[in-house]
Amino acid sequence: MIPWLAIDAGGTRLRVARVGAERAAVVGEVWSQPFPDQADRVEFALAALRAVAPPGSFRLALAWAGAPTPDGEGIAWARYGPPLPDLVKRLHSALPLANRPQVMSDARAALQGACRMLEVTEAYGLTSGTGLGEAWCSGGKVWSREQFVERLGRAAELEFAGVDAETALRASAWHQNPQGLSRARRVLAELVALRCRQVDPPPQAVLLGGHFPPSWQAEPGAVPFMPMPQDCALVGAVVLESQRGGSG
Repeated sequence: MIPWLAIDAGGTRLRVARVGAERAAVVGEVWSQPFPDQADRVEFALAALRAVAPPGSFRLALAWAGAPTPDGEGIAWARYGPPLPDLVKRLHSALPLANRPQVMSDARAALQGACRMLEVTEAYGLTSGTGLGEAWCSGGKVWSREQFVERLGRAAELEFAGVDAETALRASAWHQNPQGLSRARRVLAELVALRCRQVDPPPQAVLLGGHFPPSWQAEPGAVPFMPMPQDCALVGAVVLESQRGGSG
């Protein structure tokens, strides 16, 4: 069995680990480091993969913050970090890969992994970090980033309490800021209520990842909030790449 490695690259940090696809779980320790200032992010990812990779070839699953290029082989645009249109090409040419992965959004991978690990089939996921990631799982499969935006729109385009939802729910807007925290919780409740009206059937749960505190709870009678499990984006990237079945 050819082993799987997964990358989970956020706006500021890179995480790499070996993942057991059958058990949908990380195998061993997770390599995790912030991106150095001015570093070539692809070279940094290559060094991390080489540090974790077993001997011989391996399959790679790839979750990366930002908007994937139309061909799925790179990052066209990111709020934090450079565009990387040739990401897959550079990884594929430098490593003994047994597949040619496609770039998945980190929010999509996180929700897919969380749903698999928690055995949930209908869920709305939000991840708070340098930005806000949203994803939707229906029938056990998470929509692509493009499908989500086309069907539901962007959080940055929705205004609640005088601020757009992405700005209010970015970790820097409320972390250790009592006023921002109070506003963020109001905005979260209103955003969740809107999303649940937009999709039928509504989700079984709202899964919160990234910097959202696990103590945050839904309003009485609303769809319950649940924290995403640790390492869910790494697991989800492998689940998505396995479902895609791409190789070569």
